[in-house]
Amino acid sequence: MKNYEDLNFQATCFHESAHVVAAHSLNGTVYQAIVALPGYKVDGALGQAGAYCEDPIDNAVVLLAGEIGACFCLGVDYTGTDPRQTPAEPRGRPVIGKGSLIVKSETPFPVYPDDETFFRCMQHGGRGDQQRAWQVCRKACRKNDEQAYELYQALERRAMGLVAEKLFQIKMLADVLERKLTLGAAAITALLGRAAT
Repeated sequence: MKNYEDLNFQATCFHESAHVVAAHSLNGTVYQAIVALPGYKVDGALGQAGAYCEDPIDNAVVLLAGEIGACFCLGVDYTGTDPRQTPAEPRGRPVIGKGSLIVKSETPFPVYPDDETFFRCMQHGGRGDQQRAWQVCRKACRKNDEQAYELYQALERRAMGLVAEKLFQIKMLADVLERKLTLGAAAITALLGRAAT
């Protein structure tokens, strides 16, 4: 059984790889993917994907693909999010386990139940990505939250379809990223080939 830090590192690799593969598939710009070793951070984050699309709607799909990709690769159900809700819990990575929301504290080496199911049900963080996607939707719908939420849900479904279609590529890229920690544009292009048209 993997410990929390190992699973968190693996989830980060999946998360960043999903951003990269989504942007690559949507003919966006991809210039790097970086993950930090367990216990370390890259500019305050566990990983970074230099991947985006010029079109704001496509870029929102890229943003949403990260958490969705991590969940799909870990075999965790992705139930969607409601970006209109601001979490009342303190900041931290949400973890879904046995039906309750547990927020990982910012302290190193948190203690969790010794239960494989609990670890497999971990939902990788991506709240910042979701909030940025939500802002794109609100701007596109002129701050009409009802229409923005409908657009957000449609983009979330689009991201889920893209991730499901490209799951093999996401896992392959994550495997390489897990070993190398940093991938530049040339290495990513060599692994993924030309963008889909």
